[in-house]
Amino acid sequence: MSIFQFKQFSVAHERSTLKIGVDAVLLGAWISVDNTQTILEIGTGCGVISFMLAQRSQAHLTAIDIDSDSIEEAEYNNSHSPWKNRISFHCIDIESFTKENQGKTFDCIVCNPPYFDHSLLSPNPRLNLGKHNVSLTFECLSACVRSLLHPQGNFFCIIPASSLPKMENACHKQGMYLSRACYVKSFPEKEPHRVLLCFEQIKKTPITEYLTIRDNPKTYSTDYCNLTKEFYINM
Repeated sequence: MSIFQFKQFSVAHERSTLKIGVDAVLLGAWISVDNTQTILEIGTGCGVISFMLAQRSQAHLTAIDIDSDSIEEAEYNNSHSPWKNRISFHCIDIESFTKENQGKTFDCIVCNPPYFDHSLLSPNPRLNLGKHNVSLTFECLSACVRSLLHPQGNFFCIIPASSLPKMENACHKQGMYLSRACYVKSFPEKEPHRVLLCFEQIKKTPITEYLTIRDNPKTYSTDYCNLTKEFYINM
């Protein structure tokens, strides 16, 4: 069994559609959870982001995924976590979940969404669910988020920097507006390849941030270490 050890919890990620990666850890560490009581994670995989948010808050978390193997692995991980009484995992797609929970809202909704297009499809159908937007487009995601998000709530996600206009447009159509963005690059000389986003239902001037992961191939940046030090054992 493949186990990834964090400071306060461990996560098996052998069966999930996506393995633990930098994107998930960045999102779980960057999200604002002050005074948050309820959190929904869409596309939880092995559950790592939910565990990170449980560590950082007192919120009750609901996490969903369309892949049954991922949910089974997340439930296994939850059974060994310190927060199992605050996290529930459900095998369901976001459209069905939205229909079943009409009238219910969450203070915070988080998603590391699939973003590759059809031209890059993998021969592995389960991998396509996790990485390709064949089953969850930005338009579908934003519509469901808007239905489930508390009027004063926040929607957080991480996407390729090049996909920002698409995501921003999809959210605008649902009455959600960018309030915070963090552009992420691998090395100082590189262009940003990811962007962390926060959307709200209130228009405001967005806060823009920048984060470099490594100073060089052997050294993580101070900013990245400070962001993730609550989780990584060696930080």
